[in-house]
Amino acid sequence: MTRFFRPPEVILLEKNYDCSVDIWSFGCIASEIVTCSEEYQRNGFNRNRRTLFKGKHCYPLSPNRNSKIPEDKGDQLKTILGLMGRVNEQDMSFITSKDSILYLKSLMKENVPKDKIDFKCEMEFSDSRLCRVLSHSLEFNPYFRYPAKSLLKSSYFDDVRDPELEKNPIGKVELPFECHDDHSLSYLTKILDREIGSIEF
Repeated sequence: MTRFFRPPEVILLEKNYDCSVDIWSFGCIASEIVTCSEEYQRNGFNRNRRTLFKGKHCYPLSPNRNSKIPEDKGDQLKTILGLMGRVNEQDMSFITSKDSILYLKSLMKENVPKDKIDFKCEMEFSDSRLCRVLSHSLEFNPYFRYPAKSLLKSSYFDDVRDPELEKNPIGKVELPFECHDDHSLSYLTKILDREIGSIEF
């Protein structure tokens, strides 16, 4: 997962995580797209600042080899905290490792805003509905992030949605290769091509 879009639970090496990691990445990418819009350019927004969490390295996954201090200012998690603000016990409740909690608390000792981010202030030229979508997507605790289905209910997306096309799948999708001993790339490619070809649109 690209460092700039990496959520806290992946950075903190949580063993169990789900599709909420994609919701975090969506929030990061959506903010980039918005800040590249004409509205932001007209108001002098620097395109080089479009990446929301632009860390230089990510301890312990890809640490800074030139520093023995993991929590220096270029660290990805510290970059997230620098914009999102301090996290509380509820925000940290998903973390299963005591060492990770201690590490996270050590990062908040200095240069981390006390107040949580207000996306409407941070993205002043954006629709308030979009700011709410970003706020619900970029929750530090993955259990507090809204699922995609809930985010799409925002009226912000009304102009681009077609409810007729939003149908739930009929039954469970069976992937036969999961029970097969051959997991070579050529076999998986063949099976996936066959599966995709069988889908009716």
